[in-house]
Amino acid sequence: MRCVSFMVQGFSLIELQIALALALLSFGGIFQFHTSLLISDYKAQQYQKVNDAAGQVLTIMQRELMRAGFIQRISASDPNPFIYSGDKLFQTNTKLDCISYRYDRNKNSLLDGEFFGFRLHNNVIQSSKGNAQDCNYTLGWESIIDGESVKVTSLDFTLKRFSRDALNQTQTYIIINIDIESKLVPNLKLNFKRNVVTRVTL
Repeated sequence: MRCVSFMVQGFSLIELQIALALALLSFGGIFQFHTSLLISDYKAQQYQKVNDAAGQVLTIMQRELMRAGFIQRISASDPNPFIYSGDKLFQTNTKLDCISYRYDRNKNSLLDGEFFGFRLHNNVIQSSKGNAQDCNYTLGWESIIDGESVKVTSLDFTLKRFSRDALNQTQTYIIINIDIESKLVPNLKLNFKRNVVTRVTL
């Protein structure tokens, strides 16, 4: 009986090194691609946060500014509630990053200490809930935007008036401009504009 022997030849050291190097390169490429996807997804989330923050604060300001000059009617024979006969309905500061206005929030047909406004302060937008008589007033302001993740670098209010009817009553047109950026993602900066046509006539 003859014995048959078999020789099994394995990989050489060089072949193993080459295979290992190729495996590491492949793994590195997969890891880099996965990391890139995670970074892109994070940047997209932060972009959406900045976009949402700006949209929400602009909607708040637009809604509130459209109430300016409102005075509750006592009877149907009273004038249009949005015809304001007083002066200084809207006031801005010299930098145009603050605006104050008035309206009859408690609907008692009087403007009794009801002063409201918006301003830029320490890179956040603040709102006055009824105490700030003008932009120089320091009390009664509170933030209406998330200052932890976004920074507002610029806010300005441009007021324009145009004739509305034959009685020479004028209506105020307000342009709000905001520059806002992310605190978490470098160079993520956006600009927004919102046009507000107020209902009050002067």
